[in-house]
Amino acid sequence: MQPPAAEATIHVVNDTVKGFLASILPTSIRRARRDFLIRRRWKSLEKLPPRELFRVIYADGIWGSSGDPNEQFFSGTGSHDASFVETYYGAVEKFVRRFPPHTLTVADLGCGDFAIGSRLRPLFSKYTACDVVEPLVERNRQRFASLDVDFRVVDLTTDPLPPADVVIIRQVLQHLSNAQIQAAIAKIPDAYRYLILSEHLPFSDDFVPNLDKPAGPHTRLDSGGPVSGVVLTAPPFNLKAKSSTPMCEVRDFIGIIRTTLYEFR
Repeated sequence: MQPPAAEATIHVVNDTVKGFLASILPTSIRRARRDFLIRRRWKSLEKLPPRELFRVIYADGIWGSSGDPNEQFFSGTGSHDASFVETYYGAVEKFVRRFPPHTLTVADLGCGDFAIGSRLRPLFSKYTACDVVEPLVERNRQRFASLDVDFRVVDLTTDPLPPADVVIIRQVLQHLSNAQIQAAIAKIPDAYRYLILSEHLPFSDDFVPNLDKPAGPHTRLDSGGPVSGVVLTAPPFNLKAKSSTPMCEVRDFIGIIRTTLYEFR
């Protein structure tokens, strides 16, 4: 058995070596290694209920890290990449300007670390932000206490949804199974007038939509199976809306993050 000091030295050396290798490996290799480790870990998470599944995803830093050792919660580059955040904010702001100032209410389902929600908050008269991870919701309550946001623990697949004029679902459904998406979407048209939905989709529109996958950190673009993406108006969801209008899209290294506005009445 190694003495404690020797064990500590070994851990420091191992961490140093890992850090050095990570710094010199090409981005594509680091990403491939990360995806392999995530898929291996993902297999052990598939049967967990959403509240536990997404708590573990955050605790393990599967979507990355903010770089702050004191910050446990990071919702991934889709919530922090400037090219997406600014484009998305501009599209939502343009939509809100169609209405008298501060008259729209919004429900943000799957609000994550609220990096984007905190930008959107001034656009709406009332903001209800929901996530399935209780410690994350409590962190948001404390961090954003000055923003007058109603933070709630909500599983959008099983729980009643909060009332509002507009519902925002940003890169959430892509992590769920088809059965979970169907359960969530069945409640949307009766609860809201507008849905602002963002989903990761393949570069080309020539793909089979809505191929099923277990709930988890991956999307249908990088789950290891055929490339797909969530399209609510296609089978098996067949969402019926009065209209659907593209709001914006941003390309990244694996596909397109497309935001669509659905109007129900």
